[in-house]
Amino acid sequence: MPNKTIYIRDADIPLWELAQAELGESISALFVKFLREKLPMVDAFIHVVHSTPSSPDGEPGFAVMFAPVGPTGSGGAMKPHYVKGWDHLVRFLRDIGFTDKAAQGIESDLKEQPSVSVRMNLARPLANTNFYRLHFRADWVDAGKQSWPKVIVTGEPLSADSKRWSATFHDPDRCMSVVSQCIGSPASQLAAIRRSVLEGQEVELGGSGGGVQFVVREDQLMQMGLTPME
Repeated sequence: MPNKTIYIRDADIPLWELAQAELGESISALFVKFLREKLPMVDAFIHVVHSTPSSPDGEPGFAVMFAPVGPTGSGGAMKPHYVKGWDHLVRFLRDIGFTDKAAQGIESDLKEQPSVSVRMNLARPLANTNFYRLHFRADWVDAGKQSWPKVIVTGEPLSADSKRWSATFHDPDRCMSVVSQCIGSPASQLAAIRRSVLEGQEVELGGSGGGVQFVVREDQLMQMGLTPME
């Protein structure tokens, strides 16, 4: 089992010893109970499933689904998160709380199996978050003999009851840099998006090849500077 170190003040040592003697449990077990009471967590199974065959570039698609643990009929699966590629899958698993070793273990198992299921405590806001498709299009600014592009980024919700989000970037390179920092998209992918947008195309991040959509969370939209549209 992994080890974690907790440092306490000398003045608190008697309280520490009294708690263990009176409550009859290890301090680590008591500390975990305290965290579960204080933090908005949900006990859930995380199911990772191959959702489509590998694309022509060799990158497989996955659906990550969350099913809360409880009595039969107490709750269904939460909103699925779709990712494309091994690197994106491992990064997403780390984001929701898996250690590097555990995330890499799931990756290894999925290379041999069609699906993997793991039980863990999941942050409730992440489990219930809304997901969005990210679209890019250019809007050219004309000023006499000069013109330059600005990039309009839109978050299109998967859920019908969610709002669209949007932001305008007056520098295409700045736009791609922000997306790279907040989502971690490969430089080659962002270069292709930039090129297509400047050619007048509207582009979706990741596309939807093979029926798999690359989606981002609401907190990632906020990190990129997008705001809800009225």
